[in-house]
Amino acid sequence: SVAISPEGETVGRFRLLDLRAAFTASTNTGLYANKEAKRDTLPFAQFGKVESNGVPYKVVDPKTAKDGLNVIVLKGGNGKNVYSKSFAQKVEIPVGSVANRIHFLGAVGGWGAHDAIAMIAEVHFLSGKVQKKIFQGGRDFADYNGTGDVPGSKSARQLLTGEGRQVRTLWMPVESDEIIDKLVLSSADTEIAPTTVAVTIEIGGPPNPPAGKGGKKKGKANDGPSDLLPKDNPKTTQAFGQAFAPRKAGQLRVLFAGAGSSHNFPAFFLGTDALTAKAAGYDVASTPNLKETLALLPQADLFVFSGNHGQFGTPEFQKAIRDFAAAGKGIILLHAATWYNWPLETKYNEEFVCGGSRNHGHSDFTFTVTKPEHPIMKGVPATFVINDESYNIELTRPEGAEVLGTIPRQTPKEGLSNILPSVWTVKYPGTKVVCIALGHDEKSHDHPAYKQLLLNSLTWVTQK
Repeated sequence: SVAISPEGETVGRFRLLDLRAAFTASTNTGLYANKEAKRDTLPFAQFGKVESNGVPYKVVDPKTAKDGLNVIVLKGGNGKNVYSKSFAQKVEIPVGSVANRIHFLGAVGGWGAHDAIAMIAEVHFLSGKVQKKIFQGGRDFADYNGTGDVPGSKSARQLLTGEGRQVRTLWMPVESDEIIDKLVLSSADTEIAPTTVAVTIEIGGPPNPPAGKGGKKKGKANDGPSDLLPKDNPKTTQAFGQAFAPRKAGQLRVLFAGAGSSHNFPAFFLGTDALTAKAAGYDVASTPNLKETLALLPQADLFVFSGNHGQFGTPEFQKAIRDFAAAGKGIILLHAATWYNWPLETKYNEEFVCGGSRNHGHSDFTFTVTKPEHPIMKGVPATFVINDESYNIELTRPEGAEVLGTIPRQTPKEGLSNILPSVWTVKYPGTKVVCIALGHDEKSHDHPAYKQLLLNSLTWVTQK
């Protein structure tokens, strides 16, 4: 499975997903019983960005949409020959990001008050894991015709013109902080024709409430919100409480920050790597916590970052890392920080990575130094074998990068280079940035060549 960073818009901690490839119907026509029944639709008062119940959404204008399609109506309806029976039963929406909540504008349908399955939402994570949520008619979904209320969603009636029709909002929690590959919406082809107008994901929002009976979280005891997990849990975002020592002449401060899924950030990026730097004489502090990162970053001279948690896609962090770079301080991005983790609108990948990875292999492979004269490659073997995730890095802005080391593509593809960047520098105004795509687990972090790359990078980004 491959995560794709889609087109879309970002508003604060919200990302308004692009549904153009998923739309099945047009609000310029009838939606349910009869295509010609113009009142059988949702008459929006305005198009573009709208807000309801505290969440922004994008309502597409059918006049400017491809083929005039601007809403998702899935197969269903009360009768064999109704128009809504002609629609697709399933659609896929690319996400390519982490999220902690998914918000829907719609939550209505033709015959939506019936006690039947209205819509099924499946969250497909890049790891292959799937989270499933069933929305019920008469509980989560209401009938579009009228103003009948249901407990599982909230009215957004103010977005429509005229009387006697409604649209609503509802949300579902995301149970993993892994990257979401896609969102799949389907119907059960019941008497309900479920309708979705817009989908917005929330990144780094408030913790989701516990799931299960009696408020008890289902699953393992350590599967709760990441800010409540023990500090040694791979997914924790708890503050470590570390601080820099009083300044000593000639000693540089290095902040190691990162958190998220699919890696043990506390053990390796915040643990092993931090100890490697500390043994070399640096004053080191580590944290998986956003608030602590924002507090420590202005005190640091160098920043080593590796993370894919949604908190790092927020405007607060994106501003902080740019302020750090604007101050002329060096940045090293390790492994997960070179992935497409956050919305393209943040311009993080474009500016700091010159591209990134959306998929990878995992095996033993050979790293090859391509610029042995560069200071970052001093003391690094010309070639070495390492067991790691082989990030398929694609440089979308190659003119802004200097590749220093490469690896072979594990699964060759026609039309694509079989040689992939693995260590490169980025031309960033006023400072130095190094990207190292290696670093999945202890096989990398304990590897002498990896340690040398890290220490050389710390030295190089310090130099003006």
